[in-house]
Amino acid sequence: MNARAASTPKAQPRPKPKPKEPSKITRRAATAILFGMVTGPLVIGLFGTRRNTFNQPKPPGFVTLERVTSALNNDLRLQLKVAIETTDEGTASTIGYYAPRLRSLMFYAASAFSASELRTLQGKQKLSNKLLNTFRQNVDTEENAGMIRAVHFLEFLIGE
Repeated sequence: MNARAASTPKAQPRPKPKPKEPSKITRRAATAILFGMVTGPLVIGLFGTRRNTFNQPKPPGFVTLERVTSALNNDLRLQLKVAIETTDEGTASTIGYYAPRLRSLMFYAASAFSASELRTLQGKQKLSNKLLNTFRQNVDTEENAGMIRAVHFLEFLIGE
């Protein structure tokens, strides 16, 4: 048997093929995919959430009218300074164009009250409502009138 084994060539094991080295393109693609998998959720989490701006109310705008001194019914004087609250800042600039007219109307509206009436809370509220209605009636369009929300007193002094 030895002779026979010696006469047949022994099968040599096949050499393992060398693994191919990845090309530069394959490495770049793998790096890009890995980078996307890691950073994608971060980017979506930070920038993917939209704030619902449709339902958020706009902050109001304010127009401050200069101080007016008006004589009251009983020879006392009222110094009055008001701020007009509007629907937003853009509207405030529109209403600001009417400031001279609104100051004049404020003078006339205040002169219809007496000092004793204006010393009460109800009198102040009545004056505020009268100013609000007067201001709304004396801007050019109904759209501008609807933009005026409220009248706020900044200064309110009754004296001689």
